[in-house]
Amino acid sequence: MRAQAQSLIRLLRWLVRHKRSSSTEQVLLMTGMVLTRTTSLVAASICSSLVALEIWLRTQAIWPLIWLGLEAVFLVLRCVLIVNARRAHRHRREGPVLVYIASGCAWAAMIGIAAFGCALSPDPIVVLMAALMVVGIIGGITARNSPIPRTAILQLLLCSLPYMLGIALNFQRWEIILCILVPASILGMIALTGRLHEQVLNLIVAERENAFLANHDSLTGLPNRAGFNDHLSRMLERNGRAEPWFAMLYLDLDGFKGVNDTLGHAAGDMVLRAVSERLTQQVGQDAFAARLSGDEFAVLLPASTISTAEALAAKIIEAVSQPIEFGAAWPIRVGVSVGIVSVPEHGHDPTILLSRADAALYSAKASGKGLVCLFQPGLDRRDLQSELKEAIGNPDQLILQYQPIISSQTGEVVSREALIRWRHPRMGMLPPSEFIPVAEQSRLIVPLGEWALHRACRDAATWTDGATVAVNVSPRQLGGRGITEAIADALAQSGLPAARLEIELGETSPLARTPEVFDDLNAIRQMGVRIALDDFPTGYSSLAALDWFPFDRIKIEGGVLRSVPHQRQTESIVRNLMSLAQELGIRVTAEGIETEQHLAIAHRLGIDELQGYLIGRPQAEPMSVQKAKRASAK
Repeated sequence: MRAQAQSLIRLLRWLVRHKRSSSTEQVLLMTGMVLTRTTSLVAASICSSLVALEIWLRTQAIWPLIWLGLEAVFLVLRCVLIVNARRAHRHRREGPVLVYIASGCAWAAMIGIAAFGCALSPDPIVVLMAALMVVGIIGGITARNSPIPRTAILQLLLCSLPYMLGIALNFQRWEIILCILVPASILGMIALTGRLHEQVLNLIVAERENAFLANHDSLTGLPNRAGFNDHLSRMLERNGRAEPWFAMLYLDLDGFKGVNDTLGHAAGDMVLRAVSERLTQQVGQDAFAARLSGDEFAVLLPASTISTAEALAAKIIEAVSQPIEFGAAWPIRVGVSVGIVSVPEHGHDPTILLSRADAALYSAKASGKGLVCLFQPGLDRRDLQSELKEAIGNPDQLILQYQPIISSQTGEVVSREALIRWRHPRMGMLPPSEFIPVAEQSRLIVPLGEWALHRACRDAATWTDGATVAVNVSPRQLGGRGITEAIADALAQSGLPAARLEIELGETSPLARTPEVFDDLNAIRQMGVRIALDDFPTGYSSLAALDWFPFDRIKIEGGVLRSVPHQRQTESIVRNLMSLAQELGIRVTAEGIETEQHLAIAHRLGIDELQGYLIGRPQAEPMSVQKAKRASAK
């Protein structure tokens, strides 16, 4: 008896599967779709009950009344099973699904037996009513049960084949049309069941893929920012009840921008995939790793200690720093810096935690990169903002260093770029990348930019070689923020001629091409001040900017020349750019001249002016003309 029961269960499990939907999750989903269609089930029971009642009225036989009673019993039983199955389905359990399938097949068999009795009747009306009932029910079964096609086909056969057998046993010549109609309907419904099931399954797969892509990164397969935020919110909710301390590791790759600039985005994508694989291997099954954006990643490490989080960060740094082979003569190397926050020590709010993890990451990068930094009070960017506000105008904290720009023909210093540095009392010397974004977001960029303008003009006025001074201006300072007044005031107070001042528009934020910005640039030009477009053609700089405004100088980002030996088309692009610049009367400066090879490439391409560590490093005291000439002659 037990063996027969096990065989029946195996048969029922086979009935709810399909050749393309054998996973437990898909079976639950398909059966769940069937269990939501109670209206068609009730409608079918009502229709067959009316047929049974009509046959009883015509024949006064006892078997239609038995049919009516069984119809009511099956309807109540199946509705109860549906309620219980839905409850189990919500909790991702199988529930009484197999019992429901068995009762559905038994109901179809009952309809088939009743149809068999109708087919044996001498009354043609009863025979025709049964035919209509069978055709209607097999159509309803197809529409309702197509997500589980084996069950649907079995029910089709159980309710229709007995009727065909009855027709064969009591065949009348006028029934020839039924012998064509009913089998044709059966074959059509079987084919339709398979087609509908394939369509439903394809839709489910597409929906699951879309849901996956909505929460995962298509390049690496890791959860994206949306998936990370959702997981973090759930962990914080559990933490509020019973879950112990957990850590968030915030990661940013070191040297990734250079890979994109020199080897192209295809190599950058390959690096991101390799880093993702290494990150996944290191964090294991218990932690949650995600790619937030670009080269930023995050890890949520549950139920651990500070030492465990720091140990994991050290393992990640070591793994990521290993060379990445990509089929070229030499491997790619990148590093990673890590900032760590803990919950609940550093807060419960997701926004605050991310902000503090970001602050710890910036501190790690400022300390030398490839390091781990645990968040400490005072590292928050909001704290950094208030400290920057106090630092503006403080000569003990904010300083300017100057990097020479020389003529490629004469080697003479023609300009010096003013580079702002922050000597932070706790974090040491910070480069602009660490605090300029904070200044832009908090609108401190306006007073900070005005301070840099005044200081640079005052310093340049003391230079005896007549070199110009190039001052970086954020595009956020243009368009009604008083930049023209600030420049005029700085020139007036320092006595520096306007022709010796150059404004560089960097790539920190997009240059809004509005009438207000255009008016500011024109007003600056009318003063006699020159205007340069920095980091061309990366970031927000492009040929479209040259068409919009006639810049005096464009500065080629250092990665462009570094990619010339590896990408032949880059040299052609630079040569075409030089021809265009010459036609427009624009001077071209190459940044990032760090090796003899870079210098030789710049000379070969006819670059007008040169800047980089090989020429001279940023210094508080400007480099002399003689030193610059010696550097250019190396």
